[in-house]
Amino acid sequence: MGLQAGRCGGRRSEWLIGVLLCGLCAWQPARAQFTEVPGHGYREVVNPKRPVGGAMVVGVSLAGGAPGRQLNVLLSERVQGGQLRVEIDTPDGRFHGSGLFLGSAETGWVTLNLLPEDRRSQRPAEVPVDELAIAVRLVSAEGTLALRPLLASWGRPDVAGGQGTVRLHVNSRRAEVQIRGRPGTEAARCRKVTQASVVRFDAICEIDVSQMEVLDGGQRRATLLRRDGFSTESQVVELRL
Repeated sequence: MGLQAGRCGGRRSEWLIGVLLCGLCAWQPARAQFTEVPGHGYREVVNPKRPVGGAMVVGVSLAGGAPGRQLNVLLSERVQGGQLRVEIDTPDGRFHGSGLFLGSAETGWVTLNLLPEDRRSQRPAEVPVDELAIAVRLVSAEGTLALRPLLASWGRPDVAGGQGTVRLHVNSRRAEVQIRGRPGTEAARCRKVTQASVVRFDAICEIDVSQMEVLDGGQRRATLLRRDGFSTESQVVELRL
């Protein structure tokens, strides 16, 4: 399982994230409320039977906040009668939450109600907050997943001036992985998760938005570097402004 975007062939691959970071400047949730798709509402499963995927980037979120009954999602484009697919995973793959939400909204933050008050979460308490990978995708009316996932946050996104920390959950395949921002800057080592069993992902990479490379048109870029012996694989992550 992983976030799909672009091809991952050769020694360099690109992973593009459609994120409207200007929405980080102020917390103004959209008025429209997304609701569960009948028969496909958010559910949590312990020890699910799921195939293991090979994607390098498994989740993307804004650091901060604690897991709760609601999840904030940043829409990078206007959504009219669209569906959002939410998936939450632990490194060992023994917990999986997923659901579909239907609604309409302009660009900006929307809030999804994952769990009602009368339903207890199955999320394992021993797993640290930063080791829960969140993947949110926009699903077209035909049921086709969009190529660009959406930024999610447990906390209230009140970051000003385009500041904030982007958190990536990465399947490094047990190799060393680093993240680099602007060209010429030193790459920072990503940290390993604390769980001994790693099936879905094994590393957490974080970078401040201000440290990312600024491209023409306002996009921000960071590069993941996976070093395995004599081989180095790079993967580009772009955030659309």
